[in-house]
Amino acid sequence: MDDGQVPDVQRFKGAAQRRPGTLQRRRPLLELKCDVLVPAAIHSVITEENANQIKARLALEATKRPITPEADRILSAGGVTILRDILVNAGGVVMRYFERSQNL
Repeated sequence: MDDGQVPDVQRFKGAAQRRPGTLQRRRPLLELKCDVLVPAAIHSVITEENANQIKARLALEATKRPITPEADRILSAGGVTILRDILVNAGGVVMRYFERSQNL
């Protein structure tokens, strides 16, 4: 989520706070406690440096390789279930095929 997409109201249970002209984060969004974490835009966003801070129970790789191999081992050892990008993105691949084949 880009900083510009965070609404002007305080959200995420205090993780982000809007001030005139700035956005101050108290904690990185990836480190918030949640059931499902969906890294969907940036490659290698979850690394060995931040993997221990992930509090999600399930991670859905919605972009190509958002979790580094080192972070993968840390998350798996910590009990985080990871659904791979090839599974999570399969629907998008099928839809792109239909769009292209039907010239949409």
